Amino acid sequence: MAWTAADIADLTGSVVVVTGASSGIGEQTALELARKGAHVVLACRSAEKAAAAKERILSVVTTASVEVLPLDLNDLASVTTFADAFKAKHAHLDVLVNNAGIMAVPYAVTAQGFESQFGVNHLGHFALTAQLFDVLKASRSSRVVTLSSLAHRRGAVDFSNLMPTPLAYGPMKAYEQSKLCNLMFSYELDRRLRAKGIEHVMSVACHPGWTNTNLFPHMWSGGLMPWLFPIVARVALQPVHVGCLPTLYAAVAKGVKGGEYYGPQSFSRWGPPVLEESTPASHDTNVASQLWDISEKLVAIKFIVE
Repeated sequence: MAWTAADIADLTGSVVVVTGASSGIGEQTALELARKGAHVVLACRSAEKAAAAKERILSVVTTASVEVLPLDLNDLASVTTFADAFKAKHAHLDVLVNNAGIMAVPYAVTAQGFESQFGVNHLGHFALTAQLFDVLKASRSSRVVTLSSLAHRRGAVDFSNLMPTPLAYGPMKAYEQSKLCNLMFSYELDRRLRAKGIEHVMSVACHPGWTNTNLFPHMWSGGLMPWLFPIVARVALQPVHVGCLPTLYAAVAKGVKGGEYYGPQSFSRWGPPVLEESTPASHDTNVASQLWDISEKLVAIKFIVE
């Protein structure tokens, strides 16, 4: 039978962080994990939207244990503040879901001057994982779940152009690169964990397939597109409660192994989660190692896995 959220085991006593949990896949992931007893931290940029998401979760699961902590992946100082605040309250972390992201946005830079999609989607999560690694290790069994995308298949890591000028910037190209970086980071983290014999921490990747989230509508702005998008979405995109299943599976399902990649089962990229294969480029260990080293330098954090 196909795996569903109903198959999640009791998570009482577990602590989970979900980035970008104020809407979409992040919120639905938080809801389903809270439903099973986990204490869920909503790590979100907007305190107002996070508070609203918390209320929606509590309206469904009145006994849910949900906490809001501000996290702006656009600013590495905010990432550090979040990590410090989390560790001041919690001695261990059982699941970190690196879910937040932006998609094909107009040219912008982060607080530290990085191209925004590379900065938010990859560097922010790299820095967050590095600074939460000690509490992940403190758990008896923990997972780092990083969301990639089907778009990684068209991506390439261009070390000579990680921070393009506005004229050299392509919104979708930058998104594809950032999603490939997410996947390569997940695989490289797993390799480093295995190399050090750290068996109780796993790094797992996933993607939601074609899911109706708030990443899409801004790409349909102008003319009749805002009117057409809801119609197209209902026909072509799966609902969030289905799109979040690969994330949930990677986070808590039995039998998952580090270094794996999960997505929807069908050719149309809808449906329950299954083990998937990513592109050969995503498995390039030389590029992944170089990306890790460059990421350390850019975020000014030495991410030592030991």
